[in-house]
Amino acid sequence: MPDERELGRAAQGAADTGPGKALNDLGIGLFLLLLGVACAAGTLGLRWEALLVWPPWAALLVFALRRRRDSLPQRAWLQGTVRRIEDRSGVHECDLAAATEARLGSTTVMRGEPSFGVLTSRDALTGDRVRYVFRGEDGRPLKPDDVRALAEALDAGPQKPTAARLREIAAHGREPTSAERVDWSHRITR
Repeated sequence: MPDERELGRAAQGAADTGPGKALNDLGIGLFLLLLGVACAAGTLGLRWEALLVWPPWAALLVFALRRRRDSLPQRAWLQGTVRRIEDRSGVHECDLAAATEARLGSTTVMRGEPSFGVLTSRDALTGDRVRYVFRGEDGRPLKPDDVRALAEALDAGPQKPTAARLREIAAHGREPTSAERVDWSHRITR
């Protein structure tokens, strides 16, 4: 049985997030509450203008819920090619070598907050989507070794383009832009 590797193992203490995240949490929460009260008051007062406020309130609520989902703590292990994630909703597993889908994205953030990569994969056996935020227990980005281990697990299956992108992230600490990927070897110099 292959060795089990814990991803995002805590290093030397927690990363300093500063007051930005706490202020953003408080601000968006209060704004949602006040806007919701205004929507409800307008609806109860049978004012047609309240209909104009409900869609922005719903969109902001979806944004706040996605942001909250991305900030919840996760623990992850990689055993061979099987990634196991433990969060508040339980334990989720996905064999990355057999995954039918693997996509890279980023977390939903507000200004002043760090963004983290996200690997979303669909398990071939169960069809469940498993989402992993590249953030360690200490609040810092995953170490390059952990990202390379995920790339190797994906490389064992059909998701080779995603594995290549993960290797670039491990090598550069971020995903290079399209301008950085330009191959200038075809240029003629005089």
